[in-house]
Amino acid sequence: MKRSFLPQTLSLFLIALFIITSCNNNQKQTPPYTGINPDSVKNHIINIDVARSYTKSFREERTRLDSITQGKFLSEQFNLANAQSLNRDVFALLLEQKDKEGNLAAGIRMYNGRKYNEALKRYEVTVVLVPYDRKGNDIVNKLAVQTSALKLPGIKSANAQNGGGDAIDNAPRCPEACDDGGSGLNGPGGPQ
Repeated sequence: MKRSFLPQTLSLFLIALFIITSCNNNQKQTPPYTGINPDSVKNHIINIDVARSYTKSFREERTRLDSITQGKFLSEQFNLANAQSLNRDVFALLLEQKDKEGNLAAGIRMYNGRKYNEALKRYEVTVVLVPYDRKGNDIVNKLAVQTSALKLPGIKSANAQNGGGDAIDNAPRCPEACDDGGSGLNGPGGPQ
């Protein structure tokens, strides 16, 4: 009986094609937004030495204020972080929001907020981010992220639980989640 190698060859070819295609997809990732208008960003760009002086001044004055209040009020009621960080997906999600007319967000507004950290038993200053439209008004949408969540019959999805819209928070805080010191923005370090 003569055996045909066509099914095995075809299977191996399809597996190889899948692997090659997967590798190429990983290498060809492009940023979600590449249409940067230089005129809209040039007034926001500052020299890194100026940025270092701003962050140094903040840390020094926070320390001075902490000594004036004897370390209680500021650390217990405000607990100011040196920085907070969010990944690029958070910004992409906010910038993809549309206003009432269907236009994409013009930018992201960062509000200062204060919340109670149950684990640390103290208040913390945090950033609350929302997109805004071309008129400068906040866009308050439901920030649903599509996931492959388990769907149970008769139970509404988590995305539909509160109807008032969402904002972004819960950014990792520095000094717990910081740069390695190379930039000089969180203290000594960086190019001299």
